[in-house]
Amino acid sequence: MSGWYATPRPPGPAVLRNGVVVWRHGATLGIADSRGVRAIDAGWTIDHHELTADGRWLLARGDAGKRAIVWEVETGRAVRTLVGDAERRESLRASVATIGDAAVVFSASRLRTTLDLLDAVDGRALGWLSTSGMIAFEVERVTAVGGDWLAIHGHGDGEQYDVAVTVAGRQIIEDAELLQTALRERPSVYVWGYQVAIGPADGGRVVSFRDPKWDDDDRPDDPDEALRGFAIWDPATGHILERLPYPGPIDNLATIGADAEQIAVASATDVDVIQRMGGAPRRIAALALDPHRMEVARYEGDAILIEPV
Repeated sequence: MSGWYATPRPPGPAVLRNGVVVWRHGATLGIADSRGVRAIDAGWTIDHHELTADGRWLLARGDAGKRAIVWEVETGRAVRTLVGDAERRESLRASVATIGDAAVVFSASRLRTTLDLLDAVDGRALGWLSTSGMIAFEVERVTAVGGDWLAIHGHGDGEQYDVAVTVAGRQIIEDAELLQTALRERPSVYVWGYQVAIGPADGGRVVSFRDPKWDDDDRPDDPDEALRGFAIWDPATGHILERLPYPGPIDNLATIGADAEQIAVASATDVDVIQRMGGAPRRIAALALDPHRMEVARYEGDAILIEPV
């Protein structure tokens, strides 16, 4: 066990990263870590929240998808506020991740045709990615998937299925066409499906889940296209190293991670753990999954426990 925090049971969805647990309820975020238990008020109803892999930076998005705030977890200091179209619901998508030592905010406004990168602390513009080149793409979320790799999850304009691609974090700042290249030429990980999840795996690899919803008479011969289940990727080459068929169901954008022996996938109330050899599943009643450390947070006896999967 790597953490024990005495606190009432979290009343809403929780996120776990590097020993930090954050949950949301209405306009409030609750935080539990080695510094204690405390609360932050956003001032508007929170629809989504996330932590960087190191647990240092917290982002919440809400007010019907129109606003976002980034806080430093240790101090509770709000370092960045973002606003989309104040008159239009779901006009802003925002994520936070680290590139090297820098905390970076990724902001996609429905009014713009770029994914903008800002330094979370001082607000400097670090770069941007084109989302409207040869492929018009609406970004839903940017997440760290281990090492220098980031996953960009979204969907093409008018498409019913989702797509997740991986890009090298340091290249994002240098190449505004990096997302367009990943969508067209697929030099690294490219996952599409009606449910898609992507996360870190052991040894600098990436794990993904996809459900393409093929009908039996439409199923392609290509094993990668036909797969409904998990894949382990080498992000540098875009090659699939391992396939594991799995019926699911798994939520779109679910938190997912893998070590050398098992794959873990979080839902609202549980974490499913699937053995990579043979696919045998088991279920843990848990509040949240840290896919980078392969730990879960669960509630027991008026306390949150953090322990290995």
